[in-house]
Amino acid sequence: TQLGEQLSDDIERLLFGEIDNAGAKAVDAFVSGDQAAVHHTFVDFFKYLSAQKLRTPKGLAWIHERYASLDRNALLIEMQLLRQMHCTMWTECVREIVSAEASTVKFIVTDHPVTIYNAALPPTSSACNHPNDPSIELIGSQTLFPLGPNHCLILTNLEYAKPGKKPNLTAVRTNARYHGTSLTRTDTFIRGRQLSELEVSAINHVMKARAMRYIAAGNSQWLYPERVTNMNWQDIAPILRPKDQLWHFGGETIIGYNDGTTHFQDAFGRTSKAHEFLCKPAVADCLGANDLCGCGSGQKYKNCCKSVPAAARPSWDVLSIRERNLTLCNAIRGILKLSDGKSWGDVQRGLTDDQVKRVYELYGGLWSTDTDLPTLLPRPNVKTARAVLFGFIDARTLSQAVAGPLGYFDELVIPHPFMNPVHVAPDYKPTMAPSQHKAQLLRNVALLLTLEPLIGAGLVHVIPDPADFNADYRREVRQMAVQLAGQWQPADRDFEELEWLSKDDFLRANLQLPERALAKQVRQFDPTLGEEEVRKTVSLLKKKLEADPLALLQPSVPGESGSQLMMIKSFPLETALYLSGLMGGVLYSDTRYFWKHINATLFERGGLARSAAWNSLSDILQGRSVPLEFELKTALRTRYSGGDGNMRKLMRRLIDSVNSTATSSVAQSLANELTSRLDTMASFPPERCSTSLMKGTMEILIPCGGFALPAVQRLQLVYARSGRVPLPMAVLLQPQRD
Repeated sequence: TQLGEQLSDDIERLLFGEIDNAGAKAVDAFVSGDQAAVHHTFVDFFKYLSAQKLRTPKGLAWIHERYASLDRNALLIEMQLLRQMHCTMWTECVREIVSAEASTVKFIVTDHPVTIYNAALPPTSSACNHPNDPSIELIGSQTLFPLGPNHCLILTNLEYAKPGKKPNLTAVRTNARYHGTSLTRTDTFIRGRQLSELEVSAINHVMKARAMRYIAAGNSQWLYPERVTNMNWQDIAPILRPKDQLWHFGGETIIGYNDGTTHFQDAFGRTSKAHEFLCKPAVADCLGANDLCGCGSGQKYKNCCKSVPAAARPSWDVLSIRERNLTLCNAIRGILKLSDGKSWGDVQRGLTDDQVKRVYELYGGLWSTDTDLPTLLPRPNVKTARAVLFGFIDARTLSQAVAGPLGYFDELVIPHPFMNPVHVAPDYKPTMAPSQHKAQLLRNVALLLTLEPLIGAGLVHVIPDPADFNADYRREVRQMAVQLAGQWQPADRDFEELEWLSKDDFLRANLQLPERALAKQVRQFDPTLGEEEVRKTVSLLKKKLEADPLALLQPSVPGESGSQLMMIKSFPLETALYLSGLMGGVLYSDTRYFWKHINATLFERGGLARSAAWNSLSDILQGRSVPLEFELKTALRTRYSGGDGNMRKLMRRLIDSVNSTATSSVAQSLANELTSRLDTMASFPPERCSTSLMKGTMEILIPCGGFALPAVQRLQLVYARSGRVPLPMAVLLQPQRD
């Protein structure tokens, strides 16, 4: 690294020095086959192997290509943060060490010593354009690493190694993930296969083909394996595929602990059986253009996945985000007996602990720890203006967060209001302490069932925070939040938009008190009231509570056992950016607090700069009112009737223009068109003015180069296995308050 003229090799000495020393011992152990030594150096070996893949010139170029812009120091920092990203999937592979001891030709070594071979992706394929190798997540990708002149390690994905039906070599392996915990046996290796000169030369040919510039060998003749073998790329596959002792690998692992708990893991690292009931029947490949798409979006095939390559589509094999939410809605109606004719008031009065537990058990199953969320997300589409909410979601603010923005965007993405019980401490877990989650469940159910028509229509995607079920993701995002936000503290006035929610909760909690306790509070509030006036006041307050659809109409229990755990969910800024980029969307907010968070974190501290080319757009919006719908039913009717379509078309063009780094003249033209469109929308038809439309403010942030933060791009690379994804802008749509 370099700071001015000061050079530092601390990374090489202090970090990789340790890794190399431990790696050398691990390589010796793997070659010798000493099981005790292998066990103690197993983790060190894979840390060393993953580092060797990324620290080379080719590895560094691979990292650089996946970020918007990195100087040398930033590149080396990212390399350190990514250096263990391959370990999890490698440890779940079939491990074979082949020998060249019986061959006169020995293994070579290259300047990119960790070599990836996939029979379906020869060096001439686009997937292998410099600096790319076939991804290790692909079923047919095998990792080759020479342990010395006489030994080479071959790592093969289980689905490819096992005999049987020929797999799709370019499909993604089951439960592919770059970060995550896993269990593996350190004593399972396939050994003893002696290779011939032809077979060793074939492996050398693969390693030479994937090198960047340099190769080395103990004999100059070994540097030209192509002279020995004239095999086609695909013909090398049988040499590398393991043949014997495969019974060592696969199966399920169950561990029992002294405290009576257990841990389960299948052959692919999945820790639950949720995938068994989340899978869908196979969809025919020959869908008609007007058939419902196989991804479960609810859209026609021609408008959804038809033009998307099969490898880039959302999964067709498991329930989609939309289908999971509709499943949850249907199950909730059954569990709460709403489908049997019970009224909402009956639910408020009769909600039981068992019902709470069952709802949260189902939710935890729908979003298990094995969920691969990126494979379920809707894909970027130039025909769709999609926006991700950076703000809180609550039944009381639903209209503000959803109804208004639906007039400006084709689809909205909001955080799921439910708590996932999987990583919650037992004392607060809704499946183990359900009584304290009753009030929150009512609020969440009211929100979800209200949104159900919009979810079914594909207009609103309700997505859980990945941190709710992925512990590794949660730890990384917390670290990023500390680094990005730093010491930023919002001012007291920034909380004004949120204060009414806490006051509303406080009032509702008081109204749920027994009548005697409530009467005591009324007397304290106004000591001049007589007993009859106090009684009437309490009666009116209780009637108000009965009319409240979000109130739990059950006697409150004194003490901690009767307390209610309440929460308001929102995406962290890093997650909102992560999801927006993966779905080709923009960020939107409906409150000034979150808007200031974006400005303070990304522009004041994060080093982003506003794009001067789009100043005209910001100037036009300054100080003017924009119309915002305030009723969800009206917003849905307007969408079905084709209303507000011109504004959404304009937003699509605006997003596309920002992504295309349009010129100032294009920006000015779009700004003028936006003015005209807002003037048309702001006419406020008399029949709607007093009922469903309100005035709001609109602001747009467009940074130079988009929201290209290395931390967010790292999330996309590690937790979505995705390359650089642009995120063009952020939009504020906020109701004006008198």
